[in-house]
Amino acid sequence: MLLFIYQRIIGWNFGGVGMNKKKSKALAFLLAASLLVPSVNGIVSAAELDNVKSANKVVASQEAANPDGSDTSIQNPVTKNVAKVGNTEYATLKEAINNAGEGATIELLADVTEDITVNKNITIDGQRKYRITGLTTLKNGTLQNITIQPNPDNAKGSVLVIVNTDQTNIKMERVTVNYSVTKRDAGSAVTVSGNKANITIQNCLFTNHPNNAGKTVDAPEWSYGLFINGQANEGSILFDNNRFEGAFRTMLPNITGNITISNNTFVNSVETVLDGPTSGAGAECTCITTNVKSENDSLIVTNNTFDNAGAFYFQTLANVNKNTFKGNTFPHYIQLRGIADGNLDLKDNTFEMGNNAVCTVDTANRSVLLPHGLKAVSYWPWAETDASIKPVDYTSYVYKYNSDGSKTFYPESGAALQAFINPKNGNIGVGKGEKVVISRNMIISDNLTLDVKTDMTIEVPSNIQLNLNGSNAMNVSAKLNLEGAGNVNIGTKGVVTVLDNGNLESNTTINNDGTVVVDKGSNGSISGNPIGGNVYYKYPSYPSYPSKPTYTHEEIIGTDRYETAAKIADKLGSYDNVVLVNAESSMSDGLSASGLAGKENGAILLTKKDSIPKVTMDRIKKVNKVYIIGGEADAMSASAIAAKKGAPILLTNGKTSTHAKKSGVEYYVIGGNSVVDKSIADKYNAEVLAGKDRYATNKEVINEFYSGSDKVYIANGDKLVDALTASPLAKKDGIVLVNEKSDKSILKGKNTVQVGGMDFEIEFEK
Repeated sequence: MLLFIYQRIIGWNFGGVGMNKKKSKALAFLLAASLLVPSVNGIVSAAELDNVKSANKVVASQEAANPDGSDTSIQNPVTKNVAKVGNTEYATLKEAINNAGEGATIELLADVTEDITVNKNITIDGQRKYRITGLTTLKNGTLQNITIQPNPDNAKGSVLVIVNTDQTNIKMERVTVNYSVTKRDAGSAVTVSGNKANITIQNCLFTNHPNNAGKTVDAPEWSYGLFINGQANEGSILFDNNRFEGAFRTMLPNITGNITISNNTFVNSVETVLDGPTSGAGAECTCITTNVKSENDSLIVTNNTFDNAGAFYFQTLANVNKNTFKGNTFPHYIQLRGIADGNLDLKDNTFEMGNNAVCTVDTANRSVLLPHGLKAVSYWPWAETDASIKPVDYTSYVYKYNSDGSKTFYPESGAALQAFINPKNGNIGVGKGEKVVISRNMIISDNLTLDVKTDMTIEVPSNIQLNLNGSNAMNVSAKLNLEGAGNVNIGTKGVVTVLDNGNLESNTTINNDGTVVVDKGSNGSISGNPIGGNVYYKYPSYPSYPSKPTYTHEEIIGTDRYETAAKIADKLGSYDNVVLVNAESSMSDGLSASGLAGKENGAILLTKKDSIPKVTMDRIKKVNKVYIIGGEADAMSASAIAAKKGAPILLTNGKTSTHAKKSGVEYYVIGGNSVVDKSIADKYNAEVLAGKDRYATNKEVINEFYSGSDKVYIANGDKLVDALTASPLAKKDGIVLVNEKSDKSILKGKNTVQVGGMDFEIEFEK
């Protein structure tokens, strides 16, 4: 009877605690001996059963605190003191820390419920039995052989904070961190922040088991396992031979600095995640995230196992090699972005994905390089695809790496095919010589265009159809090989264009009910199997003659001569000086001033004999200097060239001139013998520009000085005042005098600006 009871007790108490055979036998002997005491009718008493349950609790506690499975001893008897240093015991851990010298070891004698701070080089040893349920702040020293867990009454916050801006050494060895996401809706189990310290976390266990059979559907947002943020380059973190176990929203977030993550196991118990990847928020389980790094940072991730551990967000490059990624529950999501140059190379890793794919997001003009043969999906093009054509599921964007480093693409929608052939923002796309395999029937309609700009192959397998139905369905400006046992169908409205030295090589069946345009003028060509239907060869056309130019006409007209002069001044833009001319007297004095206005960057404005009009006064106020001129037609023709060259106009009575001849000066006589005697021309050895009348003379001046100009100013030849005021404005182009009957052929092929009003219509011969 005793033997029967002994067997039942041993099996009931220890069948499910996960102990090895050696430990089970030793402990069974001990308990069997304790049970060999008199009992009433051979029945185990209630007190004896309680003793068994208590022993079981001790074993479970020891197992949680010893992830390496090493042997432990039974918890010591309860003592009133919680810690000792050497042979001295203390009632609180704080007292022990305060009294411990540098390099000392504090041994726990009981569980600790107080908040503590360790700021000296000491070791706190839990002896693989005891735990701390308060908040531990570790600035220096070592924690070992201890369990850390949250206070049940504390709903948020960390259970351990590691922080030091000095270069100290901080170590965690054989520490178990218990953390429940069902108890906390936010916060971190362990926070490592703002450190210059050298930190070692080794042989530790991070457990996060919720109360629903070890699984959870939605891990709380911002619920971190080990939160590392702001690690300085002066320090380092070695995260080695640890185990993460449970439903973490994020396990190692915001990593930056000099960090090595090696020989760890990350196991996730999240049962489901939201449809599609997220940007790091919500209920998606993530494993490692990095912050934007500096040039001095170093991130090494090697020899780890990630068992359905969720997403990776790299904002910096990392040396990621010899890891094993298991994804039979849901896909890994790997995102690379940030400031680092180059690609994220994952080729030297093992992916055991089952039927899942690796989702790769590259938002920063970089690629994620994967092992050959591994199928992946590209999420980011899906996110950027226009809503009108976007597939429901991002997994339409499938590709894989080949053994030679090239890629094969398996788009499962027309939008995905377009995104791969014409990638945006540096997203993954078909490279030179790479292949696209059409994995299902596909339609390229009017809202899609395939611009083939690099040499590639598109394979259409047996029983698959690629339908090119859009009016601009495909443009080929490189070498495109269409192959496979399936069919390429060009619809009745479909257009495929081969141009820019492109070549469409048909090694499959192309049914052409639409149009294939081959631009022979750009050396476009088709080859391979004949393409039936409407194939249109576009040859070079003859050069076209230039179209007849158009000309502009602008008018500068005021209500009177004073306002016209003011508007001409406005067209000059900026001017420093004003030449003020009496418009009620002869224009002779004003003509003399045209050269002055050109030389001094001035405008010519008009005044009355005894008053200054308001339009004139408004513009005088804007300048620094005013020249006041006291008071006929051929000279007006010369006013613009005088302004251009800053040359004076010399007035004569037509028969004599009192001006002395100067050497090195070119003289021109404007007008014929009827107005300027030949003797004057001879006196100055002047070139004579003359016509039968003022208009013909004006034409000679224009041909002499402005033959290359495509623009002229025109003014009424019977009202010379407008021509005078326009001379500074027209100095680069010349002034043409016109009246109703004058020859206007000089205006042919010219853009014109009219100054002043005309009492007749001008017909321009263009």
